[in-house]
Amino acid sequence: MVLFAAGTPTIRNNIIAGNTTGGVSPASQGGGIWIVNHSDALIVQNLIYNNTAGQGSGIYFDVPSGYRGPILVNNTIDGAFSNLNPGSAVYATGFDSQVQFFNNIIVSPWGPNAVYCDGISVQQPPNFSNNDAYTANGTGFDGTCAGQAGQNGNISVEPQFVYYPAGNFHLQYYSPAIDAGTNSAPNLPQTDLGGNPRILDGNNDCVSTVDMGVYELVQTANMRYSIPSYTFANQLIGNPSSPLVVSLGNAGTTCFQISNIGNTGDYSQTSNCVAGIQAGHQCTFNVIFTPTAIGTRPGTLAVTGSDGITTTTPTLSLSGTGVDFSIAVSPTAATVRHSKSVQFNVTVAPLGGAVNSAVAFSCSGLPGETTCRFSPSSVTAGSSGANSALTLSTSGNTPRGTFSLQIVGTSGSTQHSATVQLTVN
Repeated sequence: MVLFAAGTPTIRNNIIAGNTTGGVSPASQGGGIWIVNHSDALIVQNLIYNNTAGQGSGIYFDVPSGYRGPILVNNTIDGAFSNLNPGSAVYATGFDSQVQFFNNIIVSPWGPNAVYCDGISVQQPPNFSNNDAYTANGTGFDGTCAGQAGQNGNISVEPQFVYYPAGNFHLQYYSPAIDAGTNSAPNLPQTDLGGNPRILDGNNDCVSTVDMGVYELVQTANMRYSIPSYTFANQLIGNPSSPLVVSLGNAGTTCFQISNIGNTGDYSQTSNCVAGIQAGHQCTFNVIFTPTAIGTRPGTLAVTGSDGITTTTPTLSLSGTGVDFSIAVSPTAATVRHSKSVQFNVTVAPLGGAVNSAVAFSCSGLPGETTCRFSPSSVTAGSSGANSALTLSTSGNTPRGTFSLQIVGTSGSTQHSATVQLTVN
């Protein structure tokens, strides 16, 4: 591809391979792309490999005075078929200090350097941000570009392609180029050269960061609760249950980034979950059932998130039964003389299902110098109900008259009562 005074073209999502150039002194130039004169090209996400030239077998550019020069974003440029001249993958000359490199992988397997800036016109190098320039037998950055590795996110390490000799330039999962780009690069594509989404979490740190080069590493999350569903024991309405402890684990290869945690029905939850669940990790929920009515109370614990490819909602099905109790006293009225006692039968009956929590008894509205005693002092209604004997005892100082008394049953925050009339002669 030749850009000769080409203005401001955009070169995006191309594979440029298998080209050979020659005949230019002191060396052939620009096996993949040759850029001279006013050619402020935007070069985005191109795979440039298997091209042959003496200088810049991938790209050669010569920027004239007063012009910006090219901007290169997320390209993979291989200089494998260059000779031993400088700049086996990219050769920069001219007034190149305004040229910009973002998120590129630039490699040469045996050249003296992958990127060479000759400094003939200016000594200030181009602007490099988050690039990997690597050669096995020399330096990644050289000429006026020397020293860029270790600055502004630039590195000079082997990028660990899947199968470099055969031209497979996808990144292996341990590549140093994964999540090593900058998300603020201009004109960053929404998808990679293979059509996969850009800006994924490739290194399982729960932070989505673009990879260097033309391909984004695609990893997936695999979410599972420790149990598929849960049924709580019968619970008195208005009373919270003991917490159910359940975990949500990620058996995938990348972080599950949480966007929402919600619950439906008569259920609440707390958790130690933060922004995401890394692959190989889990977070824990404490789920509490507080029924608001009698009967079966369905609900869910739902966690929504994404691995960058797929948004999913792991849902745990919850169920429980809200129950209640009633209290009745027999007889409902009685007469007693001073210093005498009278007995009643107190019955606690379950409503909506078995009541498995204890109901404790008390009296209110008693006349002075009168005591009440329950035997037993509390009962558990279960599924068939339970009884307690109530004894009301007066003294010689108990006032005469008719009194309305409340016989109260309490379980947790739930209270019910029955009224009896007591006449003291």
